[in-house]
Amino acid sequence: IPMGVKRVVFGNKINQPLKIGSIPDGVESIVFGNRFNNSVTPQGIIPTSCKSIVFGEEYNKKLTIGSLPDSLEYLSFGSEFNEEIQIGEIPNRVQTIKFGRKFNQLINEHVLPQSVTSITFGEWYNKILLPHSLPPFLEYLALGSSYNRPIKDVIPASLKSLSLGGYFNQTLAEGDLPLSLESLVFSNNFNKPIRVGSRLVIPPNVHTIVFGNGFNQALYEGDLPLSLTSLSFGQCFNQILNKGCIPPNVHTLVFGNSFNQTLNKGDLPPSITSLSFGQWFNQPIRDVIPPSITSLSLGNKFDQDSYKLLIALPLLETLKIGENFDPKFKNGIPSSLHTLIIPTHY
Repeated sequence: IPMGVKRVVFGNKINQPLKIGSIPDGVESIVFGNRFNNSVTPQGIIPTSCKSIVFGEEYNKKLTIGSLPDSLEYLSFGSEFNEEIQIGEIPNRVQTIKFGRKFNQLINEHVLPQSVTSITFGEWYNKILLPHSLPPFLEYLALGSSYNRPIKDVIPASLKSLSLGGYFNQTLAEGDLPLSLESLVFSNNFNKPIRVGSRLVIPPNVHTIVFGNGFNQALYEGDLPLSLTSLSFGQCFNQILNKGCIPPNVHTLVFGNSFNQTLNKGDLPPSITSLSFGQWFNQPIRDVIPPSITSLSLGNKFDQDSYKLLIALPLLETLKIGENFDPKFKNGIPSSLHTLIIPTHY
């Protein structure tokens, strides 16, 4: 490898042992191939200039203190990595860590350096997260699809984005999620109330919520924060929209395929600009949809009066229709429309 090279990408079949000097000083990014499974010790095999390391799918070697350079900022492991990590093995400048599919080791306090702001766990991870095991300045956390453990006293007060794994279905209480949280993605299995008595579960600064496919709980006014601007429901949600349950500042609203409830005027706030219904929705919406809508998506079952609907949406720019959409819609297309998405079998 010549001097001056900044990025090295090894092919998937390369699995030769590395020696000190194999990778020259000055290299800042290393991507190992899928078959690479040799130790990166002793200290010095990875040059001190390296800022980013991506290990391939088969890498599963024990780390040692000093094997990764102090300059490292980004670290990604492949599917097979499942070694216990000790204090000091991950350098103090690392900001992003991505664990692969099989990683499932207990993480003790101070193992992950305070510099880490982003952690992604893999599919198999389901160890109890101990208090203070996550770095105090963490901003992004994605738990793998197997994770289904309580998170009380676990999430740092700095966290802004949380994605809960596919199997997560723990009851949440007030204070489990930090006040700093802005984006929340629930798992497909999650189907618990988000209000416990008079206590709210979701913090007041969250602006984005994605409910998974299994969520089908009734919502009431005040359950969701006033800060919310984007709300997505999963495939099973089919609850009546109680008055005021959609906060007044939501501008993006997505319903899943099962939703088919009658909507009344005022159920959808006038702030909404993007609205998407699922495949089974087929209810009158002419006097329901606010005129602020610029993007509307309708499923295959929708066959309500299209002309009267469209002429009531003077700002509509994007329209997606289903297979049963009334063909008379051509007469009601507003002049503002610039994108029309029609199904293959229309």
